[in-house]
Amino acid sequence: MILWEEDFKAGLIHLKYSRFCYHLKQYLKSKHPSMVMIHRPGEKVFIDFAGDKLSYVDQESGTHVPAEVLIITLGYSNYTLAVAIPSQKTEDVIEGLVILITRLGGITAAIVPDNMKSAVAKPDRYEPVINEKFLDMANYYGLAVLPTRPRKPKDKGKVETHVNVLYKQVYARLRHRTFHSLEELNQALCEKIELLNDAVMQDYGVSRKTLLERDERPLLKSLPDHPYSLVQQAKATVGTNGHVRVKSIGKYLSAPYRLIGQKVTVLITRGVARIYHDRQCVATHAIIPGELYSSNPDHLSSVHREYVSSLSPDSLRLKARAIGPEVEVLINAVLSRGLFPEQMYKTCQGILALQSHCDPARFRQCCQWAVANNLISLRYIRHLVTSSHVKFNEDPRSQGDLPKHNNIRGRENYT
Repeated sequence: MILWEEDFKAGLIHLKYSRFCYHLKQYLKSKHPSMVMIHRPGEKVFIDFAGDKLSYVDQESGTHVPAEVLIITLGYSNYTLAVAIPSQKTEDVIEGLVILITRLGGITAAIVPDNMKSAVAKPDRYEPVINEKFLDMANYYGLAVLPTRPRKPKDKGKVETHVNVLYKQVYARLRHRTFHSLEELNQALCEKIELLNDAVMQDYGVSRKTLLERDERPLLKSLPDHPYSLVQQAKATVGTNGHVRVKSIGKYLSAPYRLIGQKVTVLITRGVARIYHDRQCVATHAIIPGELYSSNPDHLSSVHREYVSSLSPDSLRLKARAIGPEVEVLINAVLSRGLFPEQMYKTCQGILALQSHCDPARFRQCCQWAVANNLISLRYIRHLVTSSHVKFNEDPRSQGDLPKHNNIRGRENYT
């Protein structure tokens, strides 16, 4: 009004106030256009909460208990489902989504939530941080999480529109009914939403259910054998031994050695523990009763992996075979002497380490001599290898025939 008064008195405009307001509104509308988003079948499912809550009467106290209504809408077919849950806590939201996904009977490629705390831990226009429990549920179903921009409800216009549709087509039909449990409320909610999905949409000429079954159902991913179960979460630090202590299950779980000293998150569900670092799953362990430590050899450093692999009969034999058959025979003889193979591992490692102290040919001769004389202790073999007084006579058979000489007489000269 002030702008109009100033310009009207100055003679800049000649419109009356009502006409001036009309043109101003038209101008402002042109500054905030909206875009039509094209959604492909089986691509996205949008989730949101209804602003108005439903309620049921507690039979014991007689009080009205409010219930949040979680809604999902498929982008292409507009097929909509809803469930009443106790609160907007992460656990309740995940449990509600599992119910809705199971009822839908298929999985889209992506799920689009707004920046609710149960789904997004840290909102950001370009790189939001997803709630770890919500992300674990999405990973289980193979869903990509695509949060909307902060304070941009148009990014999920599909489900926003259907919140209003639910008020008119579902809430209105339930306004005179009284429910005495959350299960009873959900049963009635499911029946009325089924009527909504069966109704023909004016703009499409077919129902939401028809579009779902005809176009989207073939493109939806199949459900896992078991529905997702809520996770148990724990924060921990990777110890110097490369393991994480999880107090709730009383076990130690291995993590990649590069994470030693760093904070990780452990999510436990259905007998499986997953370790996350920087929102990435770095380790997965099956929880086996009775075992205190659950270790994955791949999590060890290269030095530790080499050490572990060296403590096996096959590894020792392979290293000995690479040096020579005489060494392999000696290693087999040493391993056969112990009551338990591991008892002689150190002796075998000590013998193989002696190779660097002498010529390979001499080392093989030492091994052959030790086996021939049944003296296969590490102390004796070390003496053979390191002592300069130990000489080995060459095998005469390796020298070939004796040269002919007048001073050399044959066998016939001896009786």
